[in-house]
Amino acid sequence: MKAAIITGSSSGVGKELTQMLLNEGWFVYGISRSNKITHDLFVHNSVDLSDLKNIESYKLPNICCDEILLVNSAATLGNIVPFDKKENYNLLAEINCNLISPIILFNKFIKKFNNVKKTIFSISSGAAARPIHSWSTYCASKSGLELLSQVLKNESLNSNLRIFSIHPGIVDTPMQKNIRNCSKRDFPLVDKFIEYHKNNELVSPKLIAEKLNYLYKNQQNFDETVIYLRNLKI
Repeated sequence: MKAAIITGSSSGVGKELTQMLLNEGWFVYGISRSNKITHDLFVHNSVDLSDLKNIESYKLPNICCDEILLVNSAATLGNIVPFDKKENYNLLAEINCNLISPIILFNKFIKKFNNVKKTIFSISSGAAARPIHSWSTYCASKSGLELLSQVLKNESLNSNLRIFSIHPGIVDTPMQKNIRNCSKRDFPLVDKFIEYHKNNELVSPKLIAEKLNYLYKNQQNFDETVIYLRNLKI
């Protein structure tokens, strides 16, 4: 049996991938604050990843499976304002959700399923590689996770773990809607993201889920850790 643990399963790419894997007979554990998915093979775990107490106390399920996939899809841009306008509680919540909670989850996952063939998909962003105005904690978090993924790749060359840091491109998700609703004063690049939307340049979450599914099934053909989905033809 195949099993998956997916953070951010309530919307966007996480939701599309959850539904896709369920349709293929996977057992899926969804981690999110809310949920609308009902399926015999689906279990929802209500966890707020911005609160470290939640992820520290979270216990991974006991699953008897042949292979297991962890997808870190949950993320937040948080308060889209210049760094000096952020309060301490903004910084903590954003870093916790985007970096600390995924790191803890990765650690728990690797230890829990030590003897099982396992794969981690860490959904990354172009923000991992370049600075973007008003996305301070998001850039820092995505960069940190991308480097962690590469470290784990080096540490697991002869093990049953594969890990990929995946750049999906600009995806049509609630996050993009929030970006377009920002003021230009707080986010000078807002017009650029409005144009992406007007020009139909956003990728559908369903297509990203299809590419992730393809990558999982064909991961033996990919040696690199960082994957750019725009270059992946299926």
